[in-house]
Amino acid sequence: MQLGRHENNLDLIRFVAATLVLFSHAYPLSGLNPEPIVALTGYESGGALGVATFFVISGYLVAASYLRANDPWKYARNRLLRICPGLFAVVAMAVFFLGPVVSTLPPAAYFSNATTWRYLANAVMAINHDLPGVFRGNPFPGAVNGSLWTLPYEMAMYVWLGLLGVFGLLRCRTLVAAGVLLGLALAVAIHYEWLLLPRILGLADANQFFKLGYFFFSGTALYLASERIRYDWRIAGLLAGLLALTCGRQIGWVVYLLVWPYLVLFLAQIPSRHSRNFGKHGDFSYGMYIYAFPVQQLLIWAYPWSNVYLYALAAFAVTLPLAVVSWYMIEEPALRLKRKPRLADLATVV
Repeated sequence: MQLGRHENNLDLIRFVAATLVLFSHAYPLSGLNPEPIVALTGYESGGALGVATFFVISGYLVAASYLRANDPWKYARNRLLRICPGLFAVVAMAVFFLGPVVSTLPPAAYFSNATTWRYLANAVMAINHDLPGVFRGNPFPGAVNGSLWTLPYEMAMYVWLGLLGVFGLLRCRTLVAAGVLLGLALAVAIHYEWLLLPRILGLADANQFFKLGYFFFSGTALYLASERIRYDWRIAGLLAGLLALTCGRQIGWVVYLLVWPYLVLFLAQIPSRHSRNFGKHGDFSYGMYIYAFPVQQLLIWAYPWSNVYLYALAAFAVTLPLAVVSWYMIEEPALRLKRKPRLADLATVV
């Protein structure tokens, strides 16, 4: 079954995933305690689980969006409108507000430093985490917004999915499923260092590319097969039990790859009045994700936190209003442009 009336549940799941990333980052950014989920599983942090969840949901929803519109130009425009305005804002905020306030350099030296202006390349997803003199004394120094690293991978998946659509291959369930299986095989082979070719080719991080690509296109494959997929609590319970039993074991990472997409979409179809109503006020998950890291670094810079839980709660309390403002002032107005007709469309009306 397609998620249909339960798709708003995905808003809640994405928000929870963004919050999980924030709480997971609280450990390395504060230098307090080991991150508990990676200590439990031995292979994945809470932040990585949150990112995987984003990619599964994104693969599902973006495939649905492309196939409904069946227009590559609208698809490209919509993807850019969803990602870029918020990204431009958070990058500009870091360079022109956060940097001058926090940097150990005087303003003249800060703005004359080439690294300052190089940071603006983050707006076009040429990721660079450093601003001169910013957060140098933090437990996790030299990173203004470490969360941005996933956005080029996300955009790469949009491009690949768009190419499948342009060539008429996106509706081919068998082809997409074969691609997912190939991505899974490559992710596993690279993770366990059975395959060294991507390193020879000089890929920046082949492990992340194939892992996140697998999660994204597993979401796409589950959308394409949604009429045939049964989201059953007994199946979900069996898969969750298998995941729990293999925690801390070498095979656990492979089990996680196999079961996580189904579990994410199973949670999305559970009927709940509260979860269905969650997204009606706005989608704050992207804002939570892109603003949390610099907020957390700023809080550590400003105050020597000794309790990781209080620190994470404080970061959540500061980030959420920023995410709300980002949605209403930046993201949602940009998304309204999706509904404006093109000049060519107006010409046909006239």
